[in-house]
Amino acid sequence: MITVKFSDDMGRNEEGIDLGGPRREFLRLLMETMARSPMFEGNENSKNFALDSAALREDRYYTAGRAIAVSLVHGGPPPNFLSPTVYSLLVNGSAKPVLEDIADMELLEKVKKVSESTTLEELEMSKAPLLDYLANAGCLRPMRSKRDRDLLVDDIVMFQVIHRVQGFFD
Repeated sequence: MITVKFSDDMGRNEEGIDLGGPRREFLRLLMETMARSPMFEGNENSKNFALDSAALREDRYYTAGRAIAVSLVHGGPPPNFLSPTVYSLLVNGSAKPVLEDIADMELLEKVKKVSESTTLEELEMSKAPLLDYLANAGCLRPMRSKRDRDLLVDDIVMFQVIHRVQGFFD
């Protein structure tokens, strides 16, 4: 069992014996700090992994995973800030992200326009601002039907939320 002692700004230990309160407070602060970290993006209680190459290079995602495990093992709070998609991916090994999982608001609006297209002409027009993104994501292909549109939206969401940050999950 870990024990925690807090210190003041001068480095002096605060009085008290850790009977569980300081440990739980430390773990709560740890989860709050991780939720505010640039390694995660999205709404307050529905965060996904952000594209942070420095964090990947410095193994901070691995450290975050270990911190979550320590919190769970020692009776601290769970990572309630994670989206259901990320939680499912971590726990079950698979997930089907939804459009609302896209944290980049500009990209989200563009993908919504694609998903709301009702004609092939509208689809081509709504797809035009995304051409570079689609090429990078491997999603650039001709559209011939509503089914093609739906598959494109699914592929964009899967790429944005999971595939582009797969290394962080690993």
